[in-house]
Amino acid sequence: MNTIPLHESLTCEFKSDRQCLSDKDLIEAVVCMANCQGGEIYLGVEDDGTVMGLYLVS
Repeated sequence: MNTIPLHESLTCEFKSDRQCLSDKDLIEAVVCMANCQGGEIYLGVEDDGTVMGLYLVS
């Protein structure tokens, strides 16, 4: 069973989509990870680790 990490770190970023994550915010997170040690970005996860899912635009 795969699980997400319990908290954020230098190589783990949670991105909330509660208010529809903008392209700018997503690109910024990817660039930050690329300019450091790399890592994983979890979309639809709140800062406290709660999985909320992604906002769908139709």
